[in-house]
Amino acid sequence: SRQKLRPASEATVKSINEAILDSALKTTGGETIDSPIEGALVRRDGNVAYPIIDGIPYLLEDKGISLPHPPKKTG
Repeated sequence: SRQKLRPASEATVKSINEAILDSALKTTGGETIDSPIEGALVRRDGNVAYPIIDGIPYLLEDKGISLPHPPKKTG
């Protein structure tokens, strides 16, 4: 998408790794992720994170990880 990327927060990486350990996470390409990641780069829109594994960022579209959005605050 060519959006700018930012480093994922420690909380985001922890959340991703917890989902990986629960076997509940797949890439946007449908692959099951079976190993924890050491970090990630998050798209500007916050919808997708690209994992960093062994110091290498995987920036291919089908290697992304969809991120859930927290509920919006009202009121």
